[in-house]
Amino acid sequence: MFERCRKANPGNPCEKWGAVVYPKCKQGFHNVDCCLCSPNCLWGMADMGVSCTKMSYTRPTHSAGCGDKQYDAEVTSILLESI
Repeated sequence: MFERCRKANPGNPCEKWGAVVYPKCKQGFHNVDCCLCSPNCLWGMADMGVSCTKMSYTRPTHSAGCGDKQYDAEVTSILLESI
């Protein structure tokens, strides 16, 4: 098994996953599953298994208002229709 992998990929070490022998991941990548290499993520990025994604966050939302008065858009439209 290893001989066939080494012959097909000279200069690249091989590893076994279950019954499958395949070339090891290149530098800067890591093994995720059989025969699947994922890039090593930079600091502040999340590893999605096959790629990296920027970390994100949700910003707080604010309801519409005027000064210290808060208005509900649906109530406001009902009030305007009655005028």
